[in-house]
Amino acid sequence: MPHCRILVFSCNPEQSTTETLAGASLAGAHQQSRGFARYLQFQTRGGGGGSGWGRWSEDSDKVLWGLIAANVGGFALWRLAPNLMQTHATVSIEGLRAGRVWTALTAAFSHKDVYHLGANMVGLYFFGRDVGRLFGGKRLLMLYMAGGVAGSLAHCGWYYYQACKTGEGRYGRARWFGFTPSALGASAAVNALTVCDILLYPTRTVLLYAIIPMPAALLGVLWLLNDVSGAMDGHRGHIAHAGHLGGAATGLAFFLAYNVSTSSTNATYMPAWEAPQGSPADAMRDFEAALAQVAPSMRLVDAASGPAREYRRYAVDDPLFDHDDIEVLISVQRPPYEADPPLVTFRSMAAQVKYVWPIQQAITDFGAQRQRLKEVRSRLGWRILGCDLLECFEE
Repeated sequence: MPHCRILVFSCNPEQSTTETLAGASLAGAHQQSRGFARYLQFQTRGGGGGSGWGRWSEDSDKVLWGLIAANVGGFALWRLAPNLMQTHATVSIEGLRAGRVWTALTAAFSHKDVYHLGANMVGLYFFGRDVGRLFGGKRLLMLYMAGGVAGSLAHCGWYYYQACKTGEGRYGRARWFGFTPSALGASAAVNALTVCDILLYPTRTVLLYAIIPMPAALLGVLWLLNDVSGAMDGHRGHIAHAGHLGGAATGLAFFLAYNVSTSSTNATYMPAWEAPQGSPADAMRDFEAALAQVAPSMRLVDAASGPAREYRRYAVDDPLFDHDDIEVLISVQRPPYEADPPLVTFRSMAAQVKYVWPIQQAITDFGAQRQRLKEVRSRLGWRILGCDLLECFEE
């Protein structure tokens, strides 16, 4: 049975919960009909066109596999040209002082040990897949690279701090600025993706060491505590714990950047949903019926149809913000539906949310919008994406 995937967007400030992903997408709460559709490259006028959700998701998969291939290629190069890799694919203060600044990035694609490579690629696939499908291939690549660079700088910066604090490095005062432990591996970059994904789905059940089930948030806390302890203990086990923490901080920054709206961009992502409908038209019809039950005052503002896709924009009365704008986009990558299930996305945007400069603190709606979206999903019986494989406790 094919089923739709629903990606929920909401701008309400109190929704940084288990049902909120991250970030701002469009400027202005009174953005007209092309707003949300343009963000997903969906032509609301003229009956379709554009690249749509299909190419967006497809692009993220290509980026994900490209990153994995690049890491495997780096592993192979260690066998073919180890001296080259040692010079240009490991990061250290020595290398940065010598002008090899690119090593801060190339180190994130460098593995000498097959276990190190395998563990990182497993994490990259599972956590990167979620991030890529929700934010797109470009942001997946951006977060990976930013996490890798941040991890490299954190590794070097931590050793530099330790040297300034104690007067000598881990290998003695005389050798501190002549040679420092080099770092390599995708761990920091993968940590950025992992932390972002855990913040998106904190209550999702994951398996520690593929055996012990626990909430994703608890696993994240344990990882962070281990890295903090390791960094304070002098990078025990020759592991760059400070680099891991740099990557984790990057994931947190990415999540906050897309979760806390600014004065000009005020829509936030929420986790994707699943539905059993077999076509965009069927899913749209059921969604509209459920929304009408939850918000009887809703009124249609705009509508468009294209090849294997449907778009609607509604206005819903709200006592606090005058009205909310709810946009729904349902599309498939390519027919037939049985081979490629519909992807259903929608965004709900309170029309008059205000923000306080410079911290961009949004005025609360006391959870009204979050409750409205939850009730719609409850009436439809749709589930959060991924719960068919992992047991989820999001309520």
